[in-house]
Amino acid sequence: MGMSNKYLAVLGILLLGTQCYRQPENSGTLSPKAQTLLAEKIAARKADLQRECVNLAIEAAQIKVDSILWLRTYQEKLEFFHVPQRPDKPNQPVIPKIDDTTPVKPLWADTLQ
Repeated sequence: MGMSNKYLAVLGILLLGTQCYRQPENSGTLSPKAQTLLAEKIAARKADLQRECVNLAIEAAQIKVDSILWLRTYQEKLEFFHVPQRPDKPNQPVIPKIDDTTPVKPLWADTLQ
């Protein structure tokens, strides 16, 4: 019974704590002038957020359009000048080893000294 009493005590304290909590009052108690100022500030903030969102969308669209235009002009330039594609780099050729056993003699006798 000792454990259940502790649980009941904790539950009772939590219930009392929630009963004492009061929600904040509505902004209806503000004066009419304060309400109009608050409404103006909220409208200005919404307009700023909307403007910022539009600017970000325009900037992203400009970047995409610039990339597309650059790619198209590059492709048209290649087609206009008929520039062929760059060929692949060839592999290194195989150099055969020559079996030559003839001795090499110096041209002059004093070369070895």
